Amino acid sequence: MKKLFLLLFVINTVNGFAQPDKALQIREVLSREEANGYSGSVLVAGKGKILFEGGIGFADRESKRKQTAETVFSIGSITKQFTAAAILKLEANGKLGLNDPLSKYFQDAPADKKNITLII
Repeated sequence: MKKLFLLLFVINTVNGFAQPDKALQIREVLSREEANGYSGSVLVAGKGKILFEGGIGFADRESKRKQTAETVFSIGSITKQFTAAAILKLEANGKLGLNDPLSKYFQDAPADKKNITLII
C-alpha cells in the first residue's frame, strides 16, 4: 500500500509542476523518498512518452546493490489472481469463453497445444 501511495504521490506532485522538465522534478521527488528509505522501480509516462524510467534505493540492502529499471523481483505466484480476474472479466464481457480452445486465438499453435482451454 505504501508503494501505491508513493506512486500516486509522484503522479500528483508531477502534475502540479508548471516547468517543462518533468523528468527532473520526478527525480527530485524520488530522491527525497529514497532518502526516507523507499526502494523500487519506477516508470512514469504521459501522452505516450516516457518521462522517467529507473530504480531508486537498494535491490539488496545487505550487499548495497542498487535498484534499476531492469531489477528482477521475486513475486512468486501473486500475478495468478490478477490473470484469473482479467480472464473472468473478459468472459463476462463476451470477449472469450472459458472452454474456447487455444487455437481459436492462436491459429499457429502447435498441434499438441491447439485444444488446451482455460478450464482444463
